[in-house]
Parts: sequence; structure tokens; C-alpha cells
Amino acid sequence: MLEPELRETLSYSYGNRLRGYFAQGDGGTDALKSVVEGFRADPETRHGYVSLWDTSADLPEATAPCHALRPWLSALTGRLTLAATYRSHNLLTAGLRTSTA
Repeated sequence: MLEPELRETLSYSYGNRLRGYFAQGDGGTDALKSVVEGFRADPETRHGYVSLWDTSADLPEATAPCHALRPWLSALTGRLTLAATYRSHNLLTAGLRTSTA
């Protein structure tokens, strides 16, 4: 899930969408890194949202990523917390498909 490279046998992987697919404001493609840097700059930011959807590529496809991530910095613990919203329940099959050779 954390590998930014997309294997040529896959149409998508969570790692690629999270860390290597979308251009970020700093010119990089690591969305998780961008979110962490945003929290370091402003611990109360409300801009820590990561979507794995690319509507130009995913709407016509049946095998689109099934979740979006909403990280936030907990005011109680001072630690980064992550919630994942799933549009379907294919995490096991998508996770297995992206993590096997």
C-alpha cells in the first residue's frame, strides 16, 4: 500500500494513488507526505483530505479505488489520526490484488 510504483499488470494500486499518481502543490506526487507537511505547518488545518479517485480515469472503469482518506491531528493526543471512507467493501480483494506479484 505504501509503494508509489504501479505494476504494469494493475490498473491501479492504493500505494500508487496515495504516493505516486497525483501531482501535489510542491511538484511531488506523495499525497501522504503533503498532508503530513500541511499538519506540521498548521496543526489545525482542515485541508488533510486524500482522495484516490481520478474522475477522468475512474468513472468509466469498474475497478476504481474504493476509499478516500481523511487524516486529522487529534487535539487530545497531538497525534495524527486517519479515517478511511469506503464506497464499497472490496478492500480485501483490492488489497490482495495490489499486494501480490
